[in-house]
Amino acid sequence: MEENKDLEKIISETEKKSKNLLSYIDNEIHYKESKIKKFRKSLKKFIATTLVCSIIGLSIFGAYAFKKRKDSIFGHSMYYEVSANETLINITEKVCGSTDNLDEIVEFNKNLDENFDSIASEGEIIRFPKKHVKNPEYLNSFIKDYNVLKKKLEKNNKIVELAFNSNLQKEKIDSVYKTLDELNKDEKRYEYWKSDIYFSRNAVSMLKDIAKLEDEIKTKVNSKVKEIDYEFKKLKDFFYSNNWKKPGTIEWLESLISRNKQIRYSYECFRKEKNVLETKSIEQKIKSVKSNYINLLNKISNNISQDKYKINQLEKKVNSIFKLGLQNKEIPILREIINEKNNINSYSEWEDEKRLETQLNEYMHELSELKSQVNSKFYFAVNTLNKEIKKYEEEIAHGEKTGRIKGADTRLKYIMEKPLVMIKYRYGLLDYNKGITRTNKLINKINSFIKN
Repeated sequence: MEENKDLEKIISETEKKSKNLLSYIDNEIHYKESKIKKFRKSLKKFIATTLVCSIIGLSIFGAYAFKKRKDSIFGHSMYYEVSANETLINITEKVCGSTDNLDEIVEFNKNLDENFDSIASEGEIIRFPKKHVKNPEYLNSFIKDYNVLKKKLEKNNKIVELAFNSNLQKEKIDSVYKTLDELNKDEKRYEYWKSDIYFSRNAVSMLKDIAKLEDEIKTKVNSKVKEIDYEFKKLKDFFYSNNWKKPGTIEWLESLISRNKQIRYSYECFRKEKNVLETKSIEQKIKSVKSNYINLLNKISNNISQDKYKINQLEKKVNSIFKLGLQNKEIPILREIINEKNNINSYSEWEDEKRLETQLNEYMHELSELKSQVNSKFYFAVNTLNKEIKKYEEEIAHGEKTGRIKGADTRLKYIMEKPLVMIKYRYGLLDYNKGITRTNKLINKINSFIKN
């Protein structure tokens, strides 16, 4: 720039004049030594003035040197980041207003980066010396970027803390992964600045902060994924270790499906596609077991309906017998009803199954009614026979007490061969062993009297 050249010329001329002037002063001192007293006062004043001028000249020179350094810092701190489909020529024209200094700009960048070439690629950094910059608004500032990144790191740290300290949400975990992507981009950019002579210290410091946050995020992610893995393992172990043909299975399986969906959502949040596929696979297995179980319940429901029909038929039979007293031909019917009743399933093992609850309650009520009616008929028959045998027990006891039993063989044989045989036969039809034993005991007793 013309201004800089003029300033350098002034400084050079000032230095030359100062040297000449000092030499002249020395000569004057020697030449006019005899008149030194008179001249000393004016000489001191002249020297002082010259020194002031020299100092001013040096100050101007120092200011210029500082300005050159500032220009150099500007060249390093202000930069242009190439976007897609941009060329160095277009960029230079935009920033510098022309391409007149293109070669100098290329050389300038080569001095900073030996791999720099004139073909601009996306994301590449191009620096411009201040003296060529006409439109600085197109340039980025390292210091400004550095401060922005520091604030962004603080913000990202809060985002990460919030994401992991609250309920797991895909949006929040996506923000964490977005943060990782941003950190990766920032890391690549700051790797470039690490070799910069002016900003290497800040760049290295920032790279450490980026790496620290990256490690913290990855540690949190890995820790959370391990928790999810543990929950998924528990779910699978529970599923594979259980017999699912039992009451309450539907509720358990539905809870497993619900829990599995939560686990799958968690894996989706952390982009674990392999684990997501595994949760889908286990869900299909759980649903298959659930489907089989529902089919089993439907089968049991049908069986209950069939058995309920049997109960209704048996109720009709049991209501029809013994209306005209104890009939021998009806006792086998009662025995048959008892056997059929005993063979009807009570389905007590399914009492806690909610899907069968209403149907089972109705069924159990009717089965209970049938049992009550059968027992009532059975006890009627047994009580009738017990009353009959009791008459003969009392007759024998009375005959034994009064002595009339002696000489009553005809009566005793009749009792033993007629009513007692019939009573024993009826006890047998009822399969009432206690009654049979009672009858045999009385027969044996009567036999003992006949023999005597």
